[in-house]
Amino acid sequence: MNVKRILIIDDEDDIREVAKLSLEIVAGWEVLAARSGAEGLAMAEAEYPDAILLDVMMPEMDGPATLRMLQDNPATQKIPVILMTAKVQATDQEAFRTLRVASVIAKPFDPMQLATQVSTALGWVQQAPGHCRCAGDSEELSPTNMEASALEEARMAVAQLWDSFRDTIRERVQVLEEAVTALQKQKLSDSLRLKAEQEAHKLAGSLGTLGFVEGSKLAGTIEMHFRPDALLTLEQLPDLQEKVAALRSGLEKPPTA
Repeated sequence: MNVKRILIIDDEDDIREVAKLSLEIVAGWEVLAARSGAEGLAMAEAEYPDAILLDVMMPEMDGPATLRMLQDNPATQKIPVILMTAKVQATDQEAFRTLRVASVIAKPFDPMQLATQVSTALGWVQQAPGHCRCAGDSEELSPTNMEASALEEARMAVAQLWDSFRDTIRERVQVLEEAVTALQKQKLSDSLRLKAEQEAHKLAGSLGTLGFVEGSKLAGTIEMHFRPDALLTLEQLPDLQEKVAALRSGLEKPPTA
């Protein structure tokens, strides 16, 4: 059996590492990782993976720009691409459908289900540890103890990543606190508002993937407040302060998944 090779292109270290661990442990795939569109383009051409997981929101060269370059390059244009994004509004989904991608996976994703989502999108028969389809079988066999063990190993590995990324997550929350303080003083600049929106967007994806489900929901709500098209007034300040404080407090508890 040939081992599938997957390239993950994502600027967020925590998302990249969680996805890499889950695909390696749960599916037994070989996973390559790139932290930028430019790095991903070079790796895709050099390594020619079986599929690419591509983040939509990245600095300098975002996902759609990276995708266009992959599709314009004869050496990479046949590699199937799956977009990964926290932008799941109807207008965003409609735009993604025009990009000729294999599928779109929403952030936050469940690390235990990521391999299944990828396999389903690409029409692969997933050969996870202990989960196979034998010749002549009409349907897949039930998961074995070996597969259950792999899932448990992946859960433990993802949980341990929280310690590695705790400081980065807290720094993102600090940006939100600074933005709220600036709003209170009526000194919220456009640049700080944009940064707060971006950090809240990253938190929504990272926290959900790391098991902080409620924190992910809070971050998503906070992101909506800071979007350029949102009306952000002092009347909303108490609600925003409460949400950011709850987000900070929630990080002191262990993840739920």
